[in-house]
Amino acid sequence: MAFSDKNYKTLGDVLKAFSIRYTLTDCLGNTKVHIFPPNLKEEIQFNMSHIVYKASKEAVCENILYPILRAAWKNYVGYFSMWSHKAIEYDKDLKGSPDYLICKLSELGFVVFDAPYIAVVEAKLDDFIGGWAQCALEMVAMQKINGGDKTRPIFGIVSNGDVWQFAKLEENTFSECQKKGSLDNLDELYGMLLFLLEECKRVYID
Repeated sequence: MAFSDKNYKTLGDVLKAFSIRYTLTDCLGNTKVHIFPPNLKEEIQFNMSHIVYKASKEAVCENILYPILRAAWKNYVGYFSMWSHKAIEYDKDLKGSPDYLICKLSELGFVVFDAPYIAVVEAKLDDFIGGWAQCALEMVAMQKINGGDKTRPIFGIVSNGDVWQFAKLEENTFSECQKKGSLDNLDELYGMLLFLLEECKRVYID
């Protein structure tokens, strides 16, 4: 099935199918505000003012999600690679193409796909319910692709461009973050993304 399979309409459907417990926590910890690169902030503001970025899923991804994710990832380019719409597959039931993935930077070079740590899904038509169903499936697949070591977290992000929601899959527990990011506060959102990348570095690299 694809990660957007209609058999899984809600996050609850996914958690029930894979016997995963749900919690609502502050899984982002004590994030700090970081100044978003001024030149990129101007670019984002230009896109918001002059592009109908909500016209389609692709428009949101290209004009809002990608430049923001890229700005955060560039700080960790020596540790992670970033993939756009990369097909992944664990088995015939867990396969598809996440909108974006942050992965381990392969020792063989950035053109080689390695272990995925963060999945990003665009909430099509502001559908966060369907977005989290898709993202949770991706997180389950990533956990299995990474060897099934459930003690190390997998992170997920669902965004419609304006609002950014976060979650963590660790052991058999899916933790939805109470704190949300907003396009209206790029510095705070930037800090949240840097926190996730730093956490991945701490857990998987250091």
